[in-house]
Amino acid sequence: MATTRPTSVKVILTGWGIRDTHAQTSSLSYGYDNWLRGAVGYSGFAGEVGGEKKNFAMGSYRFTADGAKLEFLHQFSNNTWGYGANAAGDSFGGTANNAPIFFGGIPATAWAKGSRGMSAKKINVVDKAHTITPNFRQVDVMGGWTAAAGSTFIYSAQLPPRLQGMAMVCEPTMKLIGLMDVQPDGAGYVAKDAYSLVASSDEWMSPVFAEVGPDGAIWFADWQNFIIQHNPTPSVGRGGYDAKTGVGGAHENDLRDHSRGRIYRIVWDKAWRGRQGQRRAIPPQTLSLVFPVARNTAASAPSASSSKARRRTSLRPFANWRPSLPTSAPSMPSGPCRVSVNLMPPRIRPRCIRPWLRCAATPSAPLAPMSLLRSSSSVPASWPTRIRPPVSPPS
Repeated sequence: MATTRPTSVKVILTGWGIRDTHAQTSSLSYGYDNWLRGAVGYSGFAGEVGGEKKNFAMGSYRFTADGAKLEFLHQFSNNTWGYGANAAGDSFGGTANNAPIFFGGIPATAWAKGSRGMSAKKINVVDKAHTITPNFRQVDVMGGWTAAAGSTFIYSAQLPPRLQGMAMVCEPTMKLIGLMDVQPDGAGYVAKDAYSLVASSDEWMSPVFAEVGPDGAIWFADWQNFIIQHNPTPSVGRGGYDAKTGVGGAHENDLRDHSRGRIYRIVWDKAWRGRQGQRRAIPPQTLSLVFPVARNTAASAPSASSSKARRRTSLRPFANWRPSLPTSAPSMPSGPCRVSVNLMPPRIRPRCIRPWLRCAATPSAPLAPMSLLRSSSSVPASWPTRIRPPVSPPS
């Protein structure tokens, strides 16, 4: 089988800290705004981007693909190893120590220069992780989230309705992938305990990242290591023996496996299949921008929007699109810019958003194209009917 290898390597961002291997940058993903997003622990970032010095740690960030811009978004409370977004595009993340999931509300970039305010808040209400074996090794936060990793959401018509909208958080020390039932709560969210998606008694199993794949199934990476608790270095008084701290901050241990890992795929036995039991690709002409797969709905033949990865891909051409609005008053659309309510998070669905949109969209300053907002009279006629506005503008 032929393989294609890159002919050149280009460095676009320098300044990422490497002093501790379990506090470096992680969770890179493609955002709806055509920026790349991720998380970084206390190893942080210290460098210069676009002529501006940047210095941050323990939170989430975004940057353009060419490395010309980098923004720190949400500040978390401790070592960070997780970033994700729900169907509405709201940001979430997680930290290792007793704070597995945060909601990133107002980004740090929204605060006035020189000032600082809350940009993220811990939202889980239960601190316990549900292991199925007593044979696990932890040095702190016993029985809870001491090495939480990942903060990704489940949206897929190929998975049971009860899982839709759940967030997945891995806890490798306890051999499990936990589920958080993230629900709207005032202007933010609350994450209720939904037990575990995966739990193992295999003492080597160590899930570190889980995500819904393009096929609609859940894929997760297993670090497959008996020693997954990174720090601190054991001593006679704490651990029973004197160990040596190695490169990257991890104590040296012959039981560490540096060369092997596993990839698992979780498939629903009632997932839709094509003819002869084969999973078949969805034709591109059925692309849809309708986001959520509603809970408690029967599974049927999925559309191209049946997984988050497909929807994200379909949105790429429109992320930087601005409608061309006429400048003369007689040609202006009679109705306000339309909100596709199904795409809006509940906290911003009130009717009061209508006058705000009416004032915000003007010929000289049209609304920036967001995944949630569309101008009802500016959608090109060439767009497929499934991604055109489904209802008339509100009066």
